[in-house]
Amino acid sequence: MNMKSLKIYTVTYDPCGKLPSKDYVPIVAGAAGRDLSGFRGRRKTAEGVSVPRYVFDNDGENISAENPTYSEFTALYWMWKHAEEEIVGEAHYRRFFVKMSTPEYLLAAFVRDPAARERLALRRAVRRADIARVFAKGYNCILPRKTGRFPAGLYNQYAHCGDPYLLDASREIVAERFPAYLRTFDRVMKSEDYYLKCIFIMPRELFREYMNWMFTVFGALAERFGMHGERELAFLGERLMNVWMEQAQADGRLRPYEMYYYNTEIDLLGALKSGRDTELCIPSRIAKYLGIISRKLGR
Repeated sequence: MNMKSLKIYTVTYDPCGKLPSKDYVPIVAGAAGRDLSGFRGRRKTAEGVSVPRYVFDNDGENISAENPTYSEFTALYWMWKHAEEEIVGEAHYRRFFVKMSTPEYLLAAFVRDPAARERLALRRAVRRADIARVFAKGYNCILPRKTGRFPAGLYNQYAHCGDPYLLDASREIVAERFPAYLRTFDRVMKSEDYYLKCIFIMPRELFREYMNWMFTVFGALAERFGMHGERELAFLGERLMNVWMEQAQADGRLRPYEMYYYNTEIDLLGALKSGRDTELCIPSRIAKYLGIISRKLGR
C-alpha cells in the first residue's frame, strides 16, 4: 500500500487554524450557497505543489445543498466521488486521532485551557509515519476506540434522542437489500460499546464500499420518507456506521486498529459539571462511574 498517496480530509464549516501536517486537508461541508470568500490561502502538498488550501464539498458531483440533513456526510459523499488517494481518512476541525496511552489520554481530558488543548492535539495527532507503522502490523483501518458512554445500548440511546422510526426503517431496508447484515444490525443495536463520530483512516477501496452501502440505505430512506429534518441522517449514519464496520470485520475485510481521538473543545471537568457529553472513548464498565460523578457534580 502506497503511504505516499494519503490524505486525511478534515471537515470544517469555518476557516480553520493550523492542522497537524500536510496530509491533513480542510474540506468545507455545506459549501453550496455560502459566501466562501473567507476560505483563502494555499497549501503545499506532500510533493511540494502549491494548491488552494481548502476543498469544497460543492465542487463537481455533490449533495452539498443537503447539508442541513446530512451534515458531515456531504463531505464524505464528495470524498467518495472525488478522492483519488490510496488511503483516505476523515477528521474534524476539532477531533483528531492522537498517539496517547490510556493514562495520557485521561490526563489530557482534564486540560481546560482551549489553546493548550489545541497545541496538545496538534502535537500528538497521528501522522503518515504513525499510520504506516499501524498498517505494517497487518491492520488496514484506524477507528476510534469504542465507547460505552450510553450503556443502555445503541438503539435505546438513539431512541432517547428522538423518534426511532428512521432506525426501524433502516433495519427493514437492510433486511431487504443486505440480508447478510441483518444479524449484525441487531447485535450492534443491543451493544453497549460502539464507534462514534465517523472518523477513520482506511484504503480508498474499502471506503468506497462503506459509502456505497451507507448511501444505498440513505437513498432507500429518501424514497420512503422524502426529505428529513435537521441533521437526522447524520445522526442516523453515525449509528449505521457501526453495522458496516462490524460486518466488514466479521467478513475479514476490515482489520481495525483502535486509537483515541481528542476533542479540542471539550474539557472533562466542565462537561461533567454541565452534564454534556464528555466524548471520552471509554468502555461501558467505566462509563457508569463517570455518570455517577456527573450527577454528583451537577448537584
